[in-house]
Amino acid sequence: MLPYPASTSRTEKLDFIDRIVKMLLNKYRDNIEAIGIYGSIAQEKEGPYSEYRISCHK
Repeated sequence: MLPYPASTSRTEKLDFIDRIVKMLLNKYRDNIEAIGIYGSIAQEKEGPYSEYRISCHK
């Protein structure tokens, strides 16, 4: 994670989200029912500085 806002591509954002999801599943697989991705990236409307939200439900 960068300590400042940095321009990232959609691919970079999705790769980072994928890494987080894999870490969550690796550690909490039996306790996770769903992982949601929200915000502009989920709607395919993100910009180079857009944030994203990840919600994990058990």
